[in-house]
Amino acid sequence: MCFIVGGDFNCKHTLWGSRLITSKGRELATLIQTKNYSVLSAGTPTYWPTDKRKIPDLLDFFIIFGFSSSYADIQPSYDLSSDHTPIITTLSTTLMTKRPTPRLRNSRTDWHRYKSEISNQVNGTWKLKTREDIDAAVTKFTNILKQAAHLATPATNPHGISMYLPSKIKCLVALKRKARATWKKTHGP
Repeated sequence: MCFIVGGDFNCKHTLWGSRLITSKGRELATLIQTKNYSVLSAGTPTYWPTDKRKIPDLLDFFIIFGFSSSYADIQPSYDLSSDHTPIITTLSTTLMTKRPTPRLRNSRTDWHRYKSEISNQVNGTWKLKTREDIDAAVTKFTNILKQAAHLATPATNPHGISMYLPSKIKCLVALKRKARATWKKTHGP
């Protein structure tokens, strides 16, 4: 038997990424752990309250059973909706991989070259009289910044594509790190 259930569960627990734990969340987390289900969560807030005294939180997620979460990818959809951000999961027959986010800089960026590239291309003769002139100048300046970053930053060889880690493994790694820190302080079991 395998299934996937998703939506607004209207309960909070840190197991799926909420800020705090409510009684309904505690009950659902207990059920998930006893039945050996897995949780798929975007890890970002999905509920955006209109009351300014309330803080955005994660209420929308998926519960799965019968297949590995390594074959699923979950993304928030920022299309127009109500006070909730819809989430979309993609199931695959192969392992889902995440590509590293492209960056304009890295630890080996030559900031002096970056500054000189910008200084060589920016001049004070741009016309800024109309809205179109300002839009054109902003576009040109943005392109100059991108080009300078590209020239001043050497390409890195990524260590490969990072694999998606299920929340269970992330929790186990966090527990291991906590236990190691405790052992370093006390040298006890």
